[in-house]
Amino acid sequence: VPLDRVMDAVAAELPDFAEVLRRFGSPPIRSTATLGGNIANGSPIGDSMPCLMALGAMLTLRKRGPRGKDETRRIALDDFYTGQKRTVLQPGEFIEAIELPRPQGRQFRAHKISKRFEQDISATCAAMSWKLEGGRLRDVKLAYNGLTPFPARARKLEAVLEGRDRKSTRLNS
Repeated sequence: VPLDRVMDAVAAELPDFAEVLRRFGSPPIRSTATLGGNIANGSPIGDSMPCLMALGAMLTLRKRGPRGKDETRRIALDDFYTGQKRTVLQPGEFIEAIELPRPQGRQFRAHKISKRFEQDISATCAAMSWKLEGGRLRDVKLAYNGLTPFPARARKLEAVLEGRDRKSTRLNS
């Protein structure tokens, strides 16, 4: 699916994700570049991955098996990267589908930092999602690009924030 179609599909429920995608290259690039391609490329500064990780995206991977039958498997995007530009994709396997759960009570924020505001590669992109239960942060997910050899979750920071009072974290909901 071209990035401009993904941008349109998520704009109402996830405006921060749509804004990150809007800043991804020029309109001609966004109309031809695909979300699956951005993920499979494995760039350490890929813009879509932190957003997708913070939102709990799942991938369906497919390949033709040895007896000519298609084989599929599901994997969390969090577990897709094994190193810089390295993934769990097996020979002949490709990303067939990307499942993005609806926010349903989750808060989501994302922000891309780049040298130029428009049409520039990321210095970093940060994305975070959380639920508020009784004024406390729950199911906190933080993901970044540009800080490690591949896009990744910041699990130690998530653990620090989990259960904290919203007011002490200065997150606006």
